Amino acid sequence: MCGIVGFTKFNQKDSYDKAKFLESINHRGPDSKNSIDNENVFFGHSRLSIVDLDNGTQPMRYKDLTIVFNGEIYNHKELRGILVSKGYDFETNSDTEVLLKSFHCWGENFYKQVNGMYAFGIFCSKSKDLYLARDYFGIKPLYFFLNGEDLIFSSEILGVVSVLNQIKADFVIDLDQQKEFLDKGFCSGEIINGIKDVPRGVMCVFKDGKIEYKDNKVPSMPENKKLENILSDEVRLQLEADVEVGVMLSGGIDSSLITAIASETKNNLKTFSVIFDTGNKYDESKYSRLVAQKFKTNHHEFLFNEKKMIQYLPKLIEAMDTPIVDPAMVPSLFLYDEISKVVKVVISGDGGDELFGGYTHHVVRKRKYLFNLIQKFLFFIPFTEDKRRIIKKILSNNMSVQDSMNFDIYNGLDKRLLRKTDICSMRYGVEVRVPFLSSSLYNFTKKQNEDYFFSFLKGKKPLRKLVARMIDKKLAYKNKKGFRVPLKEWILNGRLGKIIKDELFHSHAISPDVISKKQINNLWENKKEDYERLFSLYLLNKWIRKVKKQ
Repeated sequence: MCGIVGFTKFNQKDSYDKAKFLESINHRGPDSKNSIDNENVFFGHSRLSIVDLDNGTQPMRYKDLTIVFNGEIYNHKELRGILVSKGYDFETNSDTEVLLKSFHCWGENFYKQVNGMYAFGIFCSKSKDLYLARDYFGIKPLYFFLNGEDLIFSSEILGVVSVLNQIKADFVIDLDQQKEFLDKGFCSGEIINGIKDVPRGVMCVFKDGKIEYKDNKVPSMPENKKLENILSDEVRLQLEADVEVGVMLSGGIDSSLITAIASETKNNLKTFSVIFDTGNKYDESKYSRLVAQKFKTNHHEFLFNEKKMIQYLPKLIEAMDTPIVDPAMVPSLFLYDEISKVVKVVISGDGGDELFGGYTHHVVRKRKYLFNLIQKFLFFIPFTEDKRRIIKKILSNNMSVQDSMNFDIYNGLDKRLLRKTDICSMRYGVEVRVPFLSSSLYNFTKKQNEDYFFSFLKGKKPLRKLVARMIDKKLAYKNKKGFRVPLKEWILNGRLGKIIKDELFHSHAISPDVISKKQINNLWENKKEDYERLFSLYLLNKWIRKVKKQ
């Protein structure tokens, strides 16, 4: 896992500070930095060494191709054998060389052979074409900016911004995207006008100053395996590395299942959890400890409280290259900081909720008639005020269950969940692998009908059955809690509320075309209901101020 930057020099009149550009992604790969600089391109690479620690240096060349690559190719050993049979020789054991020669062998159809997560740039010195690509789910980010007849790219938006500031290029923070952020918690378009992301599952070909987009679909899988076998194969494959691999163990369905499978392959597996001192409402250590004890893992727990929230909130602002709101990002950042002191790679359960219908809004839409009755008539059911408000908001949208799941897979993952994970983990140079987001599991779920995923009032039915059989029935059928923090309590009664108030009322940077000071004041007066929006405004305001200082 790494950070990559680069730019073409076909018509370059601007002189970039290449060292500063590369420095902007240094945190993503603290092990080494390298670059190439010729008459056509500059490629820079900041490396987190995971596979072939001594020989996997990038940028890497083969004949007329040069690559910078961020990600992991899990089936690189299998692909190496195929390529050797086709006459290719190898100088390293790295997955980068396998990816580069796969591209040389199969060209733009390389993705049909590859199982992994990737964001890369490849330059062909013969055709003068630049190829930028991301995997189907968009697990790793990649952004670019067209500067006349040239192109600038980086793993992070603020890497591109650092170059734009060097050449004194005008850029605008988009007002509509700011409004969307406040509404949805993320931006689906260009938060900074002109800085685009390479779309997930797409190869961008840059030639003669123009971009051509080519879709890379998920390869179809002819085999007919059971869910348990598919997931086991993916977890075992992703445990392979030349460094130790741990598991994020939250105590939820997905991470517990991954831990159970991983422990079959690996002794003394290291697992990691955040625990809270706020009681059972937010803390799931009861279940993470149950799993750790059952499978005899080397379990690490880290306590998170309001003091840690205050300590790590400025670090989140520093790490956040695009505005995303989720209070759980702060304990995540804290956890990755602690993990980085123990291992370089962890496996996560990200993607399980999206593929298997695990979110509350999936269940509410599946049983909308029941929840409509609850909202209208059955007031004696012990739902909290916040939960009633959430259910009402879900029911106000007529999206179907399938459309909701598809939105989460094709938009929510790329624009929100995976970006959160990348921002927090790569700040401390930790690689996160996500076995649920594999072609084989995706194809498996797409063959199932809607009822396959749901019991009466719970999603993820097939995963729960596996957990009940492999781990514990109480864990399998517990209510979904999610990874949450006591944000409301800390804003209403703690130091966090004072910090947010000082920022919004004394360092206001958000345009009045997005939200006026009067509106902010009204939100503050009604903070018992609007505490989440106030936190979103705080993050947006901090992010705008940071970008303007770049």
